[in-house]
Amino acid sequence: MKILYCNVREMDEYNGYVIDGYHGGGSYTENKVPLEVNNFTRHGNLYYGYVQSTHDTINIQKNFGASPNSDSIDNVLVVWVCHQSKIVGFYIDATVYRNKQPIPNNIAAQRSKCEGAGYNIITKQAILIPSDKRKIAVTGMGRCNIWYGNDDMDQKVLKYLQDYQKSLNDYICSVEANSDIKGEEYECLVKQRVNQGVFREQILERFHCKCALCSVSNASFLIASHIKPWSKSDPNEKLSIFNGLLLCPNHDKLFDKGYISFSDNGQIMISNQLSDTDKLFLNVNDKMRIPDEFICEEMKVYLHYHRQYFKG
Repeated sequence: MKILYCNVREMDEYNGYVIDGYHGGGSYTENKVPLEVNNFTRHGNLYYGYVQSTHDTINIQKNFGASPNSDSIDNVLVVWVCHQSKIVGFYIDATVYRNKQPIPNNIAAQRSKCEGAGYNIITKQAILIPSDKRKIAVTGMGRCNIWYGNDDMDQKVLKYLQDYQKSLNDYICSVEANSDIKGEEYECLVKQRVNQGVFREQILERFHCKCALCSVSNASFLIASHIKPWSKSDPNEKLSIFNGLLLCPNHDKLFDKGYISFSDNGQIMISNQLSDTDKLFLNVNDKMRIPDEFICEEMKVYLHYHRQYFKG
């Protein structure tokens, strides 16, 4: 198997723009945005990854047996590692390009401050390890940005990937099992099952067991919601705590139905379809907001997605 180890900065999500909180050097866009900041952002069915390499070139001929005229090589397992060589994620069956490629215009238009960005690896299947579970380190890579592994490390990584994929698939299957229903009923069933598992516990902890909008703090009445619906999320987004919001039943229903949403700074947006009486009895007002301590760049990606369903 062809395996490529890529050393990038340490970030939580690699799914948007992070102002602080990453470690390591590397390349930036013209607007000082780290080039790998969108390595786990899904565009359609593809992920576009970047790793800094000498002269923006990866030697696919010498190390992977590509022909001299080949621009790329397929079916590569890419292992993304970060600060202290911890594994942060994988690209499975990836295509690795010899030279850095320009980001397609339609994708660049979905991003901000990405002038000068590019990619040298693409895949349809990406696995991001949550930041609190990044315990496995790659040995033998040193300070290299690109490494081609050795038999011993490759076998350990493959075993780790196999075990992690199984646990991830088991969790997703436990949520989706025996579900032939579709649409709203499906999302309701998913929410019920999610609120019986680890995701709920993580969201309760993140929001200090309190509704993000009001004073309800009895855990029995609090609901852990995905900001970007489960059915629309990839496996990484399903597990991301930044894709979660803790709300009381009233606010959860309003959020699910698109009658409330939030700006990037957490300010509530209330649909004009709600009357003053509705607002009174449902306990929503224009002064409400998600507290600043919970707003981060990673969460803004999901809030931006939700706003397209807001019933303004």
